[in-house]
Amino acid sequence: ASQLGSWLARVYDNGQLFFSVPFTVTAPQITARAITVTNDASFATQISPGSLVALMGNGNVLATTTVSGWNPPLPTSASGTTVTINGILCPLIYLSPSQINLQAPMELQPGTATVVVSNNGQNFSTTVEVLTAAPGIFTSDYYVNGGLAILQDSSTNTALTANKPAVPGENVTMGFTGIGPVTNSPGTGNAAAGSPSLSQPTSAVSVAVNGIGVQPSFTGLIPGLVGYGQVSFQLPAETPPGSSVPVILTIAGVSSRTAHISVNAATAPLASIAVTPANATIPPGASLQLTATGTYGDGSTQNLTSVVSWSSSNIATATV
Repeated sequence: ASQLGSWLARVYDNGQLFFSVPFTVTAPQITARAITVTNDASFATQISPGSLVALMGNGNVLATTTVSGWNPPLPTSASGTTVTINGILCPLIYLSPSQINLQAPMELQPGTATVVVSNNGQNFSTTVEVLTAAPGIFTSDYYVNGGLAILQDSSTNTALTANKPAVPGENVTMGFTGIGPVTNSPGTGNAAAGSPSLSQPTSAVSVAVNGIGVQPSFTGLIPGLVGYGQVSFQLPAETPPGSSVPVILTIAGVSSRTAHISVNAATAPLASIAVTPANATIPPGASLQLTATGTYGDGSTQNLTSVVSWSSSNIATATV
């Protein structure tokens, strides 16, 4: 039977009822997990010691209110809600009935761990896989898997976005979590220290941009923050232009989910600027239009009159 309810199956032999069997059709029982545990940046299902974690609740079971905005050291209890991983209390970053953001204890060891959310006497539990490192790249569109990585120019700290793409050869810095064990460990729930006590990973780190391997110039926790890492590297000269160039971060042999960056075509360096007319005689009170033309390393030229800065060596004689 394809409909719910009580039914009777009859078996006949030569027109005579041989036997009958009653049965009931019921709806399938689907039990959803009360909570799911993921990397806070990439929503991958593995975490690591000290990483930032997102807990999602099925049916608003995680807390009775929404609270956030704590400064380090982070609290391990708020509004009657606590979270433990393998019995260790977790520092809380954001708390709501449907989502909790927290830091995984730095004392965790690799393996399957038990996560327990206690909400004012109601307990919900699940398990999660803990790896030595579990890098997840932060993206500008938080809930979109494989979105644009949060990227900035390493020297100017200018954000690099779809509207302001990076260029091949540029030194960039990318945000992530899941760094794993570090030197100068700040301890669970505490902000990372600054120079000279920077917290850097004890495992090997590499970056791949469009499949091209890159050795980072720096990887470590961001001073003043809890659980946030940054990795600085130079985009390969052969990086192709595009709005979604793939980038992957690998730590301790564990690769992040793929994120993307926006890249413009490389621009040749400026070789020289010529001002025309080069030598001119101007009568008193008259004016003359000057033009600045830039010549680039690839032989191309561009009118730079409106973007260069003009000045006069003797403003008593002439102004520009």
